[in-house]
Amino acid sequence: MKLPEYEYKGLMAEAWDVLRGDTSNWADRYFYLEIIQKYGQPVLDVGCGTGRLLLDYLQEGIDVDGVDNSPEMLAICQHKADELKLEPNLYEQYVEDLELPRKYQTILIPSSSLQLIIEPEAVEQAMRRLYNHLLPNGIVVASIMT
Repeated sequence: MKLPEYEYKGLMAEAWDVLRGDTSNWADRYFYLEIIQKYGQPVLDVGCGTGRLLLDYLQEGIDVDGVDNSPEMLAICQHKADELKLEPNLYEQYVEDLELPRKYQTILIPSSSLQLIIEPEAVEQAMRRLYNHLLPNGIVVASIMT
């Protein structure tokens, strides 16, 4: 299956944080934090982008890795992490091809990122890859826009 080219590049990546504004009090930040506290670590932030949740959680001492298919978004995340003196594990991969070096107790898919996969075959493949990265009794939590 040929994957589509990622869309979060160039000006879209550069302006992402500016366009979203201050996200520090978005309700999902607290929602996912409660999920992590309930189900445990390590955590994978799928579609971590520029690090909106990942960097906050790292600062709180949470064992969290990030994956995104946009090298530009990951570069911004890494730059922000460097400024905060954080050392995140960041992976450039499509979730449909997910192959990471460890498994996770909690996998987060915020910002309706799962809905960016529109081909049914690709969705099935992504779900299999996510499942294969779960520890026993692990959980995948995703937001879906309706």
